[in-house]
Amino acid sequence: MSAEPGSRGGGDVGDELLKFEVDDVEPEAPKKPVRISVSLISKRNLPAGITKESDEKLVAALMKLTHLRLDRENIGEMDNLECLGPITNIYLQQNQIKKIENLECLPKIRFLCLAGNQITKVENLSHLTGLGFLDLSDNQIHTVDPEELPKSLVILTLNGNPCTQQPDHRKQMIQALPRLQQLDGQQVTRQERLEAGLEVSDDEEDEGLEEDGEEEEEGDEEIDAVE
Repeated sequence: MSAEPGSRGGGDVGDELLKFEVDDVEPEAPKKPVRISVSLISKRNLPAGITKESDEKLVAALMKLTHLRLDRENIGEMDNLECLGPITNIYLQQNQIKKIENLECLPKIRFLCLAGNQITKVENLSHLTGLGFLDLSDNQIHTVDPEELPKSLVILTLNGNPCTQQPDHRKQMIQALPRLQQLDGQQVTRQERLEAGLEVSDDEEDEGLEEDGEEEEEGDEEIDAVE
């Protein structure tokens, strides 16, 4: 049985129109990274309407902050943080940050989450002598200089980075960080400490920072929310 006249041609025309429409759609341009600003900090971390108050009240509120939440804001740089006070916890996951920097003005940081950014190098952290939790998962870090990490670290996460594929990655981190209890989501065992040449006490597995444990749980909730 022969096809109806014009049926094939009609299909070809429809296909061509569809192809034209698909090809004609321009891809959405990537959003330009934003900078950290007082208004952005206020929007995410202070009560609504605080920016309408006097400058003195705004500054006072910023200086009282201890937890800074700026995840998923398309941030490109870590800057303009000097306006803050005794910050202990920073959440900057899922942004477009390429470099760890400008944390000298926040020496009391104990918890830092930079997961899901574009960081290629671990740097500018060694001066944070109170830092206990550091999440750098899902970045672009190929190598880690242990000297750039503060010795105070209890929990370090580097999952999703090429550096974790190095054969001596785990041993190197444990050797460099004597207080480390968890690396890349896995507990550091007594045997690993011994193999790394660290001194191990009989009750070491029971030691730890309860507050750091609470912070770890809080950080997991934040990261789970992003995922």
